[in-house]
Amino acid sequence: MRVKVLTAASSLIALGAGLYQDAHHGLDLRSEERCKQVRDQAAKLMADNGIVEYLRDPPQGYLSESVDLIRGLDDIAAKLKEEKRGGYANELEFLANLRMLANVRPRDFHLGHWTPLLNLFDFPMSAQSVSISDNALAIPKIYLYTYVSPEPFALGLGDTTNVKCQNGTIFNFSNAARLLANFTRFASGADLYDVYGWGDVTDERPLNARFYQLAERNHIAAFTGYPRAFKSTRHVAGFLPEGSEFSDKAVLAVNSFSEAPHPDHVDQSMSVQQRNFYQVVVDFTSAAKAANRTKLVLDFQGNGGGLTSNIMALYFALFPGDTLPILSQARAHPQFAWLGKPVWDLTSFASQWPLYDFVRPDGKPWSSFKELYGPFLDAAAGHKRWGQHTHPAIINTTSVLRFSTDLFPLPDGWQYRQLWNTPPFRPEDIIIVSDGQCGSACALTVTMLTHAHGVLTVVLGGRPLRAPMQAVGQTRGGPSMSFMLMPDFNRSQVPEGLTLPPDKFTYRPPLRVGGSQGGDSWAMTVTFNSVDLLPYKGNTSDLGQGEVPLQFRYEAANCRLFYTWDMARDITAIWKAVAGVAWGGKKCAPGTTNADGMMGGVPTYSKVVDDQYRLGKGAGALDRK
Repeated sequence: MRVKVLTAASSLIALGAGLYQDAHHGLDLRSEERCKQVRDQAAKLMADNGIVEYLRDPPQGYLSESVDLIRGLDDIAAKLKEEKRGGYANELEFLANLRMLANVRPRDFHLGHWTPLLNLFDFPMSAQSVSISDNALAIPKIYLYTYVSPEPFALGLGDTTNVKCQNGTIFNFSNAARLLANFTRFASGADLYDVYGWGDVTDERPLNARFYQLAERNHIAAFTGYPRAFKSTRHVAGFLPEGSEFSDKAVLAVNSFSEAPHPDHVDQSMSVQQRNFYQVVVDFTSAAKAANRTKLVLDFQGNGGGLTSNIMALYFALFPGDTLPILSQARAHPQFAWLGKPVWDLTSFASQWPLYDFVRPDGKPWSSFKELYGPFLDAAAGHKRWGQHTHPAIINTTSVLRFSTDLFPLPDGWQYRQLWNTPPFRPEDIIIVSDGQCGSACALTVTMLTHAHGVLTVVLGGRPLRAPMQAVGQTRGGPSMSFMLMPDFNRSQVPEGLTLPPDKFTYRPPLRVGGSQGGDSWAMTVTFNSVDLLPYKGNTSDLGQGEVPLQFRYEAANCRLFYTWDMARDITAIWKAVAGVAWGGKKCAPGTTNADGMMGGVPTYSKVVDDQYRLGKGAGALDRK
């Protein structure tokens, strides 16, 4: 295997395979006890996460396999004891098993266990493929992306880097590993571990190179292949396409709700992003209305999420107001109950954990932490809702919109403001297009627009099935959190028997945690959904414990199309096709929507859409019932 090293300037230099092999296999299992400490720490941080029980016994319509995170940690602990009898061969094997359990099996990119030792290498795909249909309705075939041409070679892709085409042609692709840190001073795996393994080291931070890489290769850096935008920044662009078919249509392409910040100028990135995103959205919307563009295509292809403040800028531009129609509920557990008071006392916009970000569904502040905490005790209905939860709350939009600009004030004193009071487009004149990669902030936006306003969705691509497909294919959990923003508290006052996370700066974990310029801290080890999200129906009285969080629901798009050759080469071909099924009477792919093939209803779950790919046996793996 060839190895490439990534420098701060993001140039790639090919190296021999020896260093990678040594780094990978030379990290002996340092001690059963220390690895057990890693496992025990992960167990404490995951035990009260609201999704643990759902992952163990998910409701019908959850397409991925079930997983028991806590039992998986027990499986790992048991294997550690087998070290001398064929257990883990080295520490990276142990860490890879832990990562498979926490980061891969749950299929939720908000949930994860992180350590630099597994983030020092990047393995880019040696070949990319595309799924192409002859007419957007027929079942597609798979082609190499490099050979998207009028006469492509259809592929039957296997598990190796040797790709054999249907016409017998074989393509051979070499694998490459990229190094995301400075490896020039390491002669062995032991040297590497001394810098990136021990929890008490303070050497250079190994993930900085990753930040350079993201900033350099960010797919939102330019809207390549798009027509000229009316206005754009690096992650959102407004278009007023030319041609008779677009005479009454405008397109807002939101590739992300945040930019990948460059590590050399992060200080004002959040407030600058918020202002830039807002300015593109409001200037484009004003121009679209002035040009009598009455219909809007919202293009969310490839959007994996971003900043909550940018969600608000987009949502309130389309539906002015001060309330987001989405409910939040946190898991009610003893640790949160005790921490509630010090969290409640934090009133500065720049110092909150999540608590200050939430208000009552009527928009009024909670009178006390006890009123918010509850717990909420409505009787269960439908699929059991695991555990007790706090009272339903909505996002404090004032807090979120001011957070970035209060923390990083802009020289001109810019603050968010609403410029109009009536929606610029009717809900039936808005269509959302996704490729299934929508997640996190994107998922929250789609949920609000579809549930609260009835906006319809079209999804592109996916598996070659005559079946519906979800517009949101990634996490729909609440804002991603770590323990980094956990408030300080007087540990001498912690009740006996109550286990709380250790001090985020003075405690040194068994393994080093990758940090940014802010420093290393165990608090970055585990990330998770801070709250469950539920659609806001305008009345919380019918919300019971049986209400399933969004990330465990099956919600198919209103229509599905497959990519065509024209779509692969011309983004406007996608917009034309989407507009055709939304407003032009065109049909969706057979079997993906209503019986007549027309857009309208919401297809229900059927077993044909279940994910047939299985990760196989391993820590925490369960058989679905």
